[in-house]
Formats: sequence, C-alpha cells, structure tokens
Amino acid sequence: MNKKLFFLSVISIVFIGTLLISLLFSEGEKRFKAEFDHFFQSNISGELIELKSSQNSNFKILKNELTKEFRFRPISKNVPLFNYTAKPGDSIFKPSYSDTLVLKKQGISYKYTFVKIE
Repeated sequence: MNKKLFFLSVISIVFIGTLLISLLFSEGEKRFKAEFDHFFQSNISGELIELKSSQNSNFKILKNELTKEFRFRPISKNVPLFNYTAKPGDSIFKPSYSDTLVLKKQGISYKYTFVKIE
C-alpha cells in the first residue's frame, strides 16, 4: 500500500510540475508576442538613447521629446551584430509593418531583419 501511495504521489507531482512549467512558458510567449506586435506595427524613427543586450535586443529611442521602448530579436546576416554595433546617439528607422530595421551609424546604414512571432 505504501508503494502505491508513493507512486501516485510522484506521478501527481510530475504532472503538476509539468503543467506549471507549460503555463509559465505560455505566458512568456504571449507577452513576447504582444511586444513583437507593438514593435512590428510601430513607425520607428529616432535617436537611440539606450540599448540592453540579451537574447533579444531591447532599445529605447527618443522621438519628439518622447521616449519609446521596443524589443525585438534581430537577425544579423552580412551585417555586424546589432547588440555590438548599435550605440546611444545612432539613428534607427523602421516603417510600420516593415520587415527591416535600419540602423544609421556614422553615415553608414545597417539593415536588420528580425524574428517574426506569428
């Protein structure tokens, strides 16, 4: 009887743990999807004032004296990595619903695409 109770307890703990982990990942993906939609739909044009590097690129721009924050996952093909290239003072441009973000640095334009979250 003790072995049955132990076995059922272990199965219950594994099931509940798996359920909790999947809920946490699901909430994280929903949040990132909302952040991506905000980024993708935005017309971005301004001066980079802050950059935070991680798996994603978080950046803040100054436009018309308003600060806006965006987060995206850049794809660096044939251009230097965004997180190492972009610096405060550089300019960033991306039309609404465009699949390309342009970083202007010292007169040179770097074009970045990004991971799209569907």
